[in-house]
Amino acid sequence: MKAPNPPSEKEISQLEQEATYPAVRLPLTIIPATGLFPSEFFHIHQDWIIWPAKNSGQDYPIIKIPLDDECRRKAKLRGRRKSTAGIVDQEGPCSICKKIGTARFRSPSSLDTERKVPIINDAAADELRLWFQKYDTIPWSSNLTRLQTISKNLINRTVTAYDLRFVFGRRAIKMGICDEIIIENLGLRQKPRWVLEYQREFTPKKTGQITYQQYLEVIDKNGPISINSISELLGRSESAVGHMLRKLEKNGFTNRVNKKGKGKQARDLWDVNVRSDTLLSCVKKECDKEFNTFRGLTAHTTREH
Repeated sequence: MKAPNPPSEKEISQLEQEATYPAVRLPLTIIPATGLFPSEFFHIHQDWIIWPAKNSGQDYPIIKIPLDDECRRKAKLRGRRKSTAGIVDQEGPCSICKKIGTARFRSPSSLDTERKVPIINDAAADELRLWFQKYDTIPWSSNLTRLQTISKNLINRTVTAYDLRFVFGRRAIKMGICDEIIIENLGLRQKPRWVLEYQREFTPKKTGQITYQQYLEVIDKNGPISINSISELLGRSESAVGHMLRKLEKNGFTNRVNKKGKGKQARDLWDVNVRSDTLLSCVKKECDKEFNTFRGLTAHTTREH
């Protein structure tokens, strides 16, 4: 799968300010709110949309996307001049279906069932409702030429329907929506690499990396102390704490003292041998470099020695 290149929220805002044409405004609103494949967006018609009804318990419009359907995209744009431009009927399947060699719509989804995609964005729901009050199909070219032209002029890059699809994924991840819902809405079977990249980008970082100096401070203040107690004080797992203590012990910064408890329940207690501001020295005797992180020491050792 091609790596997505969705426009930033700032770029989308810039485009929205110039989205006076439906050919720009509708895809710019609907696709990022739903995550539809471009071909799905261009084939939307009234029969796919379930509008909320009174006492139905349905809060949002839902687009029901079949895996296979008759191509009912029976309209196209005619003319570019305002005086002659309009939407006219066309014969036969649309250019998208012709391109893949079929007279029918085929969803590119990798799922084996139809999808029901809710439109929880009010602006997107309103745009879709207003459009289908007048028309029963979406007539624009799959290239979205007008959107590409405007985006090239405004933000110095071309934005495609494919790019807009992944704005949905980015927004959903940022909102903390679970992977299963995101992947299902996007019509995917497995989590793609870009989902992991966005998750790393939007996952709140812990307030400062827990440095070995902080470990030493906690042990110095409370020692002799068990791994369990250090884990609670620093908010780290016991395995992570044990790993750090063993590295500190290897460098002579900590040592194990008399155990707490008896038999199999006995736990090592840890104490410090140095001050908490002691720096890590390179293992090579001829090297006098010192470091305040294990990462720095490892990088130096790997590159220099």
